[in-house]
Amino acid sequence: TDSGVGWTRITSGIPADIVTDLVMDPTTNPVTLYAAIGSPFGPNNPNNGIYRSTDAGLNWGILGGGLPAATTTGRIALAIAPSNTQVLYAGYESNNFGAFLGVFRSGDGGNNWTNIGAPNYCGNQCWYDNVLGVDPTNPNRVFLGGIGAQWATGSGTPLTWAFNNANGLHADQHAVAWDPNNSSIVYA
Repeated sequence: TDSGVGWTRITSGIPADIVTDLVMDPTTNPVTLYAAIGSPFGPNNPNNGIYRSTDAGLNWGILGGGLPAATTTGRIALAIAPSNTQVLYAGYESNNFGAFLGVFRSGDGGNNWTNIGAPNYCGNQCWYDNVLGVDPTNPNRVFLGGIGAQWATGSGTPLTWAFNNANGLHADQHAVAWDPNNSSIVYA
């Protein structure tokens, strides 16, 4: 609450190494945060899932509404759409060490989620390379990175390869960022 000068632990019983992602509403409500908790090694932790805070991290509540059960969840990757911060994506690893569980989309700030039917973009390495990013101008255009990379262009639209290893990009994807001024440029 003081720009990082002092820190207070607000969780108990959750190992710090299983918080796998954190996103903030970048435009309309910067006190709204989403945190992903899910061990990549699948200990069947009942605390696994996506949590939301609407008071800059002081209090957190777990989200549901179509997301996988906590005890089936491993690592989770999150992305929020800058052009419509009610749209979020979550890429799930199962608790079966590295197996792909699905990509889920919310259009209402995390209250309800739908599996978008994404193919297994991270193979058996969701614990290691699982990253998502949303186009800054189109909330339905999402980058899914794992082993290779793919795009989704809207709910129900089949995913197509954006690029592959033939152009020299390493197969394992760990980070993605869109140029905020030119959504045709993506950094991986």
